[in-house]
Amino acid sequence: MLFAILIHAVCAEEKLAVVDGYAFVQVRVNGKGPFRMLVDTGASSCTLSNEAATAAGLVYDHRVMVATAAGEHVLPAAGETRVQAGTVQASGVEMLAGPIDAVRQVDPNADGILGQSFLGRFPYLIDYRKKRLMIGGEAEEQSVVLGGTLAADQVDGRIVVPVSFGGGGKSWRLVLDSGSRRLVLECGTGCPRIERTGTGEMVTNAGRRDVEVGVAKRIEVGEIAIARAEALLVRNASDAGREEGLLPTHLFSTVYVDARRGQVRLGR
Repeated sequence: MLFAILIHAVCAEEKLAVVDGYAFVQVRVNGKGPFRMLVDTGASSCTLSNEAATAAGLVYDHRVMVATAAGEHVLPAAGETRVQAGTVQASGVEMLAGPIDAVRQVDPNADGILGQSFLGRFPYLIDYRKKRLMIGGEAEEQSVVLGGTLAADQVDGRIVVPVSFGGGGKSWRLVLDSGSRRLVLECGTGCPRIERTGTGEMVTNAGRRDVEVGVAKRIEVGEIAIARAEALLVRNASDAGREEGLLPTHLFSTVYVDARRGQVRLGR
């Protein structure tokens, strides 16, 4: 889809509200709001709850199939939405409308999800310690203090990075996801070795699914090693060339993404 970008400033900084590791920001949609939206780097599109979508005056022009490891559903979408975070504004943003039950389990006051249909147009930096979201030039400037650049791919607009599970071997293609609390692996019968601790239920806006719960003793993402990351195993293999699970961004103190250049920098 063709879109135009209107930028009223070369950079912006917005304060984040961090709830149980999830980051929320105030966003205006079509000049309405502000709406409290989850910053979700693992979502291809932005989404508003049905009531917020009505308040924002969304005009639907197509439908989108939303698929997660827990299920899939079809939602109405508005392809010509105007979205503003801080002083940065973009037009022609795809905005879906539908239930956000999983988000409201984290924050009952949430109005929606700020996904890659907006975020992916700019370099952005999420700083969990200072609770701020930087967009544009300032994000680029602040990212230089982080580690080396990690090459990233895109699948359906989402950022995919290689992750290994200690001791070499296969690298897993995981979506860099600020909307996930735990590491998620879609691995069929070829799952990496983890300490299994039981079973549980994964809840997304598209449904629920039973999963195995465990702990990965060590994962490596570029130059960063993380010990004992909580993990969920989903027993279905990913299609070739697609993502193989989710890497939660809260495992890092700072996350910088430039989707257009395929660059990621992470701070621990």
